[in-house]
Amino acid sequence: MFETIHLLPPSVVKGIEEATQALRFTMASDPLTGSLLRTLATTKPAAMFLELGTGTGMGTAWILDGMDSSSRLLTVDNDEQAIAVAKRYLGHDRRVTFYTMDGAEFLQTLKDQGATVDFIFADT
Repeated sequence: MFETIHLLPPSVVKGIEEATQALRFTMASDPLTGSLLRTLATTKPAAMFLELGTGTGMGTAWILDGMDSSSRLLTVDNDEQAIAVAKRYLGHDRRVTFYTMDGAEFLQTLKDQGATVDFIFADT
């Protein structure tokens, strides 16, 4: 089967894939996971999204592709090299905020602030 043939990935995916390979980062989301993330994000208008484990931004790109203009995405990773790739390709999008820190610490910060999220992609 060729289930990935009609997925229409976000335009930045090719660049992220190349940078991911150059880093030898092996934990990026695959296209089918990305397609699911985009579909799920589409169902949550004006939502607050949280991604634990930005990596190089592969999943991030797909989530952003499904989000509407009123939604926001917080994404956190403790790997500075990996998240730098995500920032390079996705940092221009005003809907996303990147955090380079431990995920557990970030969750505690959100809890202390009384923040809530509508959607969590835990990819750590």
